[in-house]
Amino acid sequence: MISSNEDEPLRRIRMELRFEANINDFRVKISKFKGKLDPDEFLEWMYMVERVFEYKNVPDDKRVKLVALRLEKHASL
Repeated sequence: MISSNEDEPLRRIRMELRFEANINDFRVKISKFKGKLDPDEFLEWMYMVERVFEYKNVPDDKRVKLVALRLEKHASL
């Protein structure tokens, strides 16, 4: 039988995993980009997208597809 002192690290790990799962469970919606001619607006949007991807740990091979889904009108061409 495991003593309470030996069980403590396991409890701590379980709590950390639950906390990590809770952090990644909330949704963040990436706004659509319609292809306006203002480069600053595009850079701002791209910066926000990169921050979301970093926070949610989106793999590199999924990022392009996800960005493509958020492009509309002239930007999607």
